[in-house]
Amino acid sequence: MVLGTLHFIKRDYDMGRECFAAAIKENPTDHSLWNKYGAALSNGLQTKEAIAAYEQALELRPNYVRTIVNIGLAQNNLTDFKAAANCYLNALILNPGCK
Repeated sequence: MVLGTLHFIKRDYDMGRECFAAAIKENPTDHSLWNKYGAALSNGLQTKEAIAAYEQALELRPNYVRTIVNIGLAQNNLTDFKAAANCYLNALILNPGCK
């Protein structure tokens, strides 16, 4: 996970994706890995694949606000603004104190 995060910070999303995928093979029930994997896919312009990874993260932890927001960002990138707005609204409902 650390190597994936370092590559992600350097904006090397392909290497980040590979590192997160390898980490998922070792720990497939870690929702945060699936979320990070989705973020690497999304930033690497693989938005539909990212949404699938985010959905896996939500299966493991249904109310993970960061993943819900990330799905909203991905939907926005696909110009599905209604779906994006619903994600943002759901995130605010789950975490009304976020700023």
